[in-house]
Amino acid sequence: MKKITFALMMLSSFCCQAVYAATNPIPVLNHNFEADLLDINTKQSATLSGWLADGQGTFGVASPTNSNEYSNHGDRGQSAFLTGGARLSQSLPITLRNKEEFTLTFDIGHPADSSASSVMARLTSQGLILGQQQVDIQSIPEGTWQTKTVELTITENMPLGKPLAIEFYNLSKAEGDIAHIDNIALGVSGVGAPLRLEKTGSGIIANDVTLRVPEDYTTIQEALDFLKPHFIQADKQVTIKVSSCVAQTQPLVLDHPQGRNIQLIGNIGNPGHCVLKLEGSPAIYVGEDNEFGLIDGFTLQHATSTAPKDYGVRAYYNGTVTLGENMVISGFSRAIHALDFGVVIADGVSFINNEVDIESARSSVVTARNSNSVQNHLWSFYAHQAGRIFAEGAHT
Repeated sequence: MKKITFALMMLSSFCCQAVYAATNPIPVLNHNFEADLLDINTKQSATLSGWLADGQGTFGVASPTNSNEYSNHGDRGQSAFLTGGARLSQSLPITLRNKEEFTLTFDIGHPADSSASSVMARLTSQGLILGQQQVDIQSIPEGTWQTKTVELTITENMPLGKPLAIEFYNLSKAEGDIAHIDNIALGVSGVGAPLRLEKTGSGIIANDVTLRVPEDYTTIQEALDFLKPHFIQADKQVTIKVSSCVAQTQPLVLDHPQGRNIQLIGNIGNPGHCVLKLEGSPAIYVGEDNEFGLIDGFTLQHATSTAPKDYGVRAYYNGTVTLGENMVISGFSRAIHALDFGVVIADGVSFINNEVDIESARSSVVTARNSNSVQNHLWSFYAHQAGRIFAEGAHT
């Protein structure tokens, strides 16, 4: 396998691994709570930009320099305050990899006259607590600050490929039990899981990237699976370019969280030269609120010559996929099957020898403008149970 490279990091001396020579910082929004402006005459404000705040207590930003709570505020302009029962959390634009090592540091203050007992700092994913540190506020001298650390090593039994979140929770119960948090920093180091794509930042794809099949990845699904742990920036595009469809037999599951930024491209000039015979039903599937940007340049053909009862492209439960005008779908029971608010854009697609070319049901939507339907055995387009099909200019 060859390795695809995209800037900003050159790791050519380490084949097939993501390596961190030192701790790399991960951006934390409003990490020092200076983003929320306080009026010159105001000591605090119930605003925390970039953070989700909940729980039983109150929260916001405060200015240690404008109060008598600290004997030495350490030149802090502003910090977050949490009263008893309040919680702060922030999901980060990174995904977990096996063997990565995270270090969370933060400053915690014990304001004068506060009887707060403790604050819990956590690293979580998918609601699971992966690492935590409980800080006894009363052990910090009143009116002073201390820096604390939470360390976490990712293992294979953790939710790999899922986002990481940080959380601070004031475990005290009384409203007057106040704790202050400031200067939050998160870094990552260690050796990640084996890769064939060097990563920029911390699992963030920050440049347009092309992955080649079969030159760099044996199968399309292998390329899709490899992309799964990477966060794709909103203005960037990943192209999976398929030069040969001969060995492509595995059904495709399109479930990348930023799938709208991915396009799968075969032979645009002649889709008959890239025939996908994917063994399974559906051959291509997108669902559970996922979206996929574009599939174009393929002939998607039923894998066997027997009477088909299989689906070609299925969009289910808010799944959305766009098919380009250089697509041919042939030999299926349902070439396109949209169900339960599924959405398929199939303008200009050609349908050949299917039982039903398009079925849209249970509030789903399919567009098939200027499409072509040939030799279907039952219906070209079938919409029922509040399903809709828009097929202006279609030829049947």
